[in-house]
Amino acid sequence: MPEELDQGDDDVDDDDDFGDHGLRAVAIGCPRLRKVYLRRRRGIGDAGVAALVRYATNLSVLDLSWCSRIADEAVEAIASMSSLMALILHGCSLVTDLALAHLANGTASQTLGRLDLSECDRISDNGVCLLPKLENLQELDLAECGPKVTDFGGFAIASIYNLKRLNLSWLINLSDATIISLAPNCVNLVEIDLTGCELITGSGVQAFAGHGSMETLVLASCFNVSLDDIVHVVFGCPTLRYVGLDKSLRGWMPSSAREQVAKLCKIDWL
Repeated sequence: MPEELDQGDDDVDDDDDFGDHGLRAVAIGCPRLRKVYLRRRRGIGDAGVAALVRYATNLSVLDLSWCSRIADEAVEAIASMSSLMALILHGCSLVTDLALAHLANGTASQTLGRLDLSECDRISDNGVCLLPKLENLQELDLAECGPKVTDFGGFAIASIYNLKRLNLSWLINLSDATIISLAPNCVNLVEIDLTGCELITGSGVQAFAGHGSMETLVLASCFNVSLDDIVHVVFGCPTLRYVGLDKSLRGWMPSSAREQVAKLCKIDWL
């Protein structure tokens, strides 16, 4: 009996789509499913996900990226699961703060280690502030969640002490205050993406100098961060292995500084 279902497709015809009835039939016939990938399935909605949760009780990974009918009701059902470790809701634009409340207060809050909410642009600080209730969360993606996520939500994220990977790209209302809070609190953080966070400056980025775990730092389109700030972080953070910088800075970095930095970590010009 299969333990994985992959119905993800980047180019699905409406006539050939896999819908709620099909998902329910699969869940009944394959109750041992552990990993389900349903990317871009326009026929999948709340009812299909509720049936999947009801019958596939050992589910550990669920990818619903770009399933445009998925809303808070589906997440309410998902939140009742006791084995779920990864939930990907990338581009599920109907998901709101209510969905995060369901996750924070459901059984899944005890097992969920990865949560991808990128491009869920109805989310605000109110929902983000509930995420620390996810006791084992290690990977969080909030990229392009919109202007309603601010430093107020950023401070809440900084209290998720188990975080290892964090994507905050294009959250234009996050500032240095969030980064300065994150750096000393999230001591296990190995990767952070701050692409397009236009309010962040060198003062915030320099907070990672001396961090004991950071390996990957992405700062593309962070135009208020200077090369001096980058050098300060690279030399102050011995674990750093990769820095992604905006290509507009490349011509401003002296070859001598580039050589020094290259001895300690890889630089990509993005």
